[in-house]
Amino acid sequence: MLKQYRTCLHNRLIGKEAQQDIKGEWTQIKEAMIESANEVIQTQATSNRNEWWDESCKLIMSQKNEARKKYLQVKNYSYS
Repeated sequence: MLKQYRTCLHNRLIGKEAQQDIKGEWTQIKEAMIESANEVIQTQATSNRNEWWDESCKLIMSQKNEARKKYLQVKNYSYS
């Protein structure tokens, strides 16, 4: 895949005219890199990494956190 990317990038850059300013050169190189990557590597849709996290998980975590707070308050109160 790397060789394909390099070949594609080379082919895109070889036909470009030299720009007078560095900004123009960079823009051409950047566009060629992005286009080559899109062509060779292509993009994949990102998936939700937390598909299992739902309302019931939120509720349980909230209850757990409240129970922990109460425990810490009672524990601190008993040492006073």
